[in-house]
Amino acid sequence: MRENRLTIRIQKSIHEVFKYTITPPNTKFWVDSIVDEKTSEWPVRVGTVYQEQMKSGGWENYKVVDFKENRVFELVSTDGNYHARYTYEPLGNSVCVLVYYEWVDLGDLKDPFNEDTLVRLKSLLESFV
Repeated sequence: MRENRLTIRIQKSIHEVFKYTITPPNTKFWVDSIVDEKTSEWPVRVGTVYQEQMKSGGWENYKVVDFKENRVFELVSTDGNYHARYTYEPLGNSVCVLVYYEWVDLGDLKDPFNEDTLVRLKSLLESFV
């Protein structure tokens, strides 16, 4: 599989969903393959590097190539082959749709997100008061 697109509706404001998904170390709570995450700078902007420690023990780096607050967050692997794009769409004041799209230019996706990944994210976000 060279690309993967998932969509989920989350009953939280677009700002809350956006902020949670871009903030380390939150990723480890909803993405199984990640045990730690940090950024080269804060706040995040185009050019920021995310460093993710994988369960396998190795580290992977991704550069932010598109960033529009509360709308778009896109990362590209340091080798330029893997891309992950988060798009946020408001459905009123306290509901948003998150579209997660990941793809590779060459080969197949390794360990692509599945519906359970986004359901875990939704559950975490909706459990916050």
